[in-house]
Amino acid sequence: MLNAKDAKNIQTTSYVIAACVVANFVVIAVILGPGNTQWDSTWSTVTSLLALVINWLSLFLLGGMYVVFNIKKKGELSVVYRAVFIATVVAVMFSVVPLFASNSVFESNLSVDIVQEIANFTTNMLFLLYAVFYLRLVALDKEGMITGWLKSVSLGFGYSVLLFQVGAMFGIIPEALVAPFFILGGVILYPAAVVGMGQLIGSSVSEQ
Repeated sequence: MLNAKDAKNIQTTSYVIAACVVANFVVIAVILGPGNTQWDSTWSTVTSLLALVINWLSLFLLGGMYVVFNIKKKGELSVVYRAVFIATVVAVMFSVVPLFASNSVFESNLSVDIVQEIANFTTNMLFLLYAVFYLRLVALDKEGMITGWLKSVSLGFGYSVLLFQVGAMFGIIPEALVAPFFILGGVILYPAAVVGMGQLIGSSVSEQ
């Protein structure tokens, strides 16, 4: 069981994650440009550090969800949760791999641009796992903890990202739909779901 301080800290953490997700989008879409694949010593460094903060803090949010939803006693959800948690740990490492590559004193056969692209592709799988996790979390919420707008946002995030990532995996998503899907799932619904989960965790202690 979480104590009140931990619950409130996780709630605050969810706000930071959401803010960093939006800030990262602004840097990528507005400053670097959506089609840019070149490493920028200033702004690509910023995006790497923002990704590090997002993924690191997400571990604490996942930890709070594990306790509040009593995931250890839910077999299927427990398996999905572990996959998401491990993938997030991997994402923490890949967040700064391009940064290490760009500042390495050793020669490499891989350019920093290629390393960055590889790191970016791991995010696709991470979001696919998050989509499945949120969908199963709602479906297996027998206690009815996820209600109202949070349930709608979680389902919207899950289905939109699942559809996009599976489509992207097989190359069937038209280029014209990439940006709308990305903005809807990754910049609007995901931060909203994160904040909603943070608020649920923050209020869970007083409700128990």
